[in-house]
Amino acid sequence: MINDPRRSTAMTIRHRQGLVAAAVAAVLSVTSAHAQTVDSVGTRIGTLKFEEGFPTEETTRKVFDEIDYQRAVQAYLWAYPAVSFESIRVGTKRDLGTDLNDMVIADNFADPKGLWLTANDTTIYALTNVDLGKSGPVVVDIPPGAIVGLIDDFWQRSIADVGLPGPDGAKGGKFLLVPPDYKGETPQTGYHVLQGTMNN
Repeated sequence: MINDPRRSTAMTIRHRQGLVAAAVAAVLSVTSAHAQTVDSVGTRIGTLKFEEGFPTEETTRKVFDEIDYQRAVQAYLWAYPAVSFESIRVGTKRDLGTDLNDMVIADNFADPKGLWLTANDTTIYALTNVDLGKSGPVVVDIPPGAIVGLIDDFWQRSIADVGLPGPDGAKGGKFLLVPPDYKGETPQTGYHVLQGTMNN
C-alpha cells in the first residue's frame, strides 16, 4: 500500500531521525575504523541516546535545540559590529544630543561603563556617524599630525585608513565620501575619493 499515511509518517520520522543521526555522527569522534554502534554518548549537551543506531526522540530534540542555540550564537556574532555602532549612535544622541554628521570627541579614555562595546581604553576617540543617503557626499578634512584613524562602514568594514597609516601619510588630507550609488562627478585631484557599499 503505497498511499498508506502510517507508512508515509513512519518514513518521514525515520528520514528526520536519519538526518539527526548524521548530524550527531559529525560531532562524535570514532576511535577505530570499525566502531560499534553505541546506545549512548556523553556530550556537552548531555547524554545522547540511540536505539538500533538511531537517535531517540529526546536525543533528536536535544540536537535540534543545540542547532538552534548555535545559530543564535552565530547570529549574535554576525550582528555584533552593527549593534556596536548603533549603540554608539543611539547613546550619543540620547546623552549628548548629537545627530548624524555631528562630531563627537571624547574628553577621556574609555571605561567599562561606556557606550562603545569594543573601545580601546588607551585611546581618545573622535567619531562621526555619517548618513550619505541623507546628506549626499561628505568631505572629511584630516589635519596633519600623528593621527591614527579609520573610516568604516556601519558593519565596521574598513573603507580607508587616515593619518599615519592612510594615504595622506600624516600630512593631512581631504577624504570625499560618496554614496554607493553616486553617479555625479568627483574631483580628480586634491581629494581621496572613497565609495563604500552602504550609506552609513
